[in-house]
Amino acid sequence: MSSAVVKIPPAAIAAKLSVDLRTDPIDHAAWRALPRLAIAETDKHRSIVQHFVDGRPWRETDLFTRIYPVRFARGETVRGCDSLEALEAQYDERVDALYADMRRAGFRDLDAGDGSPIPVYVDHEDRVLLGNQGNHRLAIAQVLALPFVLAEIVGRHPDSAATFPIVREAEAGPELPACARAIPAMTTEAERLCYYRLVRAAAPDGAVVELGAWLGAATAYIAAGIRDAGVATRAQVFDRFIWKPASHDKKAGGPIGRPPLEALTVNLGPLMAHVDARAAEIARMSWTGGRVAVLICDAPKRIPAIAHVLATFAPALQPGALMAWQDFAYFPSYDIPAALTRLGDAVELVEAVYPGTTAVFRVRRAWRPADVSPAALALTRWTADEVDAVWAAWEARLPAPMRPRFGCGAAMFLCDLGAVDRARARLRALIAAFPGEVLPKWRYLQGDRGPFMRQRYAPLLEVLP
Repeated sequence: MSSAVVKIPPAAIAAKLSVDLRTDPIDHAAWRALPRLAIAETDKHRSIVQHFVDGRPWRETDLFTRIYPVRFARGETVRGCDSLEALEAQYDERVDALYADMRRAGFRDLDAGDGSPIPVYVDHEDRVLLGNQGNHRLAIAQVLALPFVLAEIVGRHPDSAATFPIVREAEAGPELPACARAIPAMTTEAERLCYYRLVRAAAPDGAVVELGAWLGAATAYIAAGIRDAGVATRAQVFDRFIWKPASHDKKAGGPIGRPPLEALTVNLGPLMAHVDARAAEIARMSWTGGRVAVLICDAPKRIPAIAHVLATFAPALQPGALMAWQDFAYFPSYDIPAALTRLGDAVELVEAVYPGTTAVFRVRRAWRPADVSPAALALTRWTADEVDAVWAAWEARLPAPMRPRFGCGAAMFLCDLGAVDRARARLRALIAAFPGEVLPKWRYLQGDRGPFMRQRYAPLLEVLP
């Protein structure tokens, strides 16, 4: 979390910004002129009122008569749907269920199923402005006259003096020894703080497992979480612990001068008292350690390894367990969101970490190993239409800055399925809309993994300007 989560009366949010200050920062002097829309005049708010207050079916609301038909005519998908009929069925199921849940339980806390806070901004006159997410939930909260919504203040004018009841403070980092703070990392600080928070809260409930430790940057935060939870168990850490100088020297800033497992031990220092680390091939490992409270996955990135992990840990991941998949939004690892999609309602997304690529899921029900076999998760079973729909559905639930690169995974997936024209069109659109987010990573892959990229994704490389 980048700031505190607060309680705000829904009626206090009367307008929304037509820009996203997280991706389009505004000079302080320009705040007064920021374009705003009255919440009550937006199509989503009017449609919520028309449906839940006036009793109109969704197909007769402004969204379905004025807005969505235009988007479908442009060839867009909306909330993962490609037709008004499919979208209306989704609204009947999901939005109606959301309304019923909020009427019964209010705006639920961050650990509940609908939990992400609504992004808001506070202007120079202490007025609270809605961001670009949470429109449906805010409209429902206003219709129900709920006492509060949970909001994250993602932008604030320096002249604002407004205060709100705090639900959760910004995360403070754990105390780490100096040796642990200097570990080269391929995760972001936000991701490591997330792992620390998850482990600290859940370690009393079962084992903590990390798959893919590299030099221990994330392992240090996991170990600190166990230490600060006050439990006697140790994090069970698995990695091949094989050094590849051609790529790892560059990522580590040079040779490490010792075997990787020894380097991990030195890097963690006193935190190794909370870690059991062992060398293992993730795609062939076994687990006999009982119930798992938190499973943090970095190493499994392709379907064979993902399938093995999901099958191996199936008996240990009981309802309530958490899985953090570090490369969920890293587009060359599109196998991960594809595989987790096949789990259906067995898991639910509870958090996506930005900056970073991690997505955290809570287990809702157990699955059988056969449900996650390589055959069951095979990417060849997907259609191009399914890729477009599923990626649109995931994107709608991810933080806005995470979406452009995540969307590139669909382009790669489509290319691998043979839908080359559709893949090229998707990547071309992403580059046009988000060049600063998309192009640098493609240029990096083009240089760092040139032969592979030219062999497998030549049609997509041709799109790059």
